[in-house]
Amino acid sequence: MRLCLDEHYSVRIAEELRGRGRDVVAVKERSDLVALSDGQLWAVMQAERRALLTENVGDFMPLVRQSAAVGEDH
Repeated sequence: MRLCLDEHYSVRIAEELRGRGRDVVAVKERSDLVALSDGQLWAVMQAERRALLTENVGDFMPLVRQSAAVGEDH
């Protein structure tokens, strides 16, 4: 599984997981992801085929539902 840690999570967590062989990035370590809106971040993660770990469920669940409604998977 490819994973992205939302801005709430430390880069150190991503580093530790990569050290264990996982394909993980953190928003905070990628300048192209910092300051994106939730919708933009969601679109990038869909394009990269990465699951997004976030504590911001209230903002991301509508995006998940919207994607599912138009037949997009993630």
